[in-house]
Amino acid sequence: MDDRHSALIWQLMQSLTQEGQSAMAEPLTFEHTLLSLKPLMPARQQRVIDLMIKLQEIKTLINELDSHH
Repeated sequence: MDDRHSALIWQLMQSLTQEGQSAMAEPLTFEHTLLSLKPLMPARQQRVIDLMIKLQEIKTLINELDSHH
């Protein structure tokens, strides 16, 4: 992975952290960004992107469950 890809992944990780801090952030925007970058990445980084999307989905579900208490 070159420096540009590393920088993109770092920015995505930072946005994930910022979304976790904001109330009901837009997960679709985050997922859309990840999906748009996925074809640019090697296979291993594509799997990391898939994992990041799944983690975002889990975070959203947990937030929904917490809001029902």
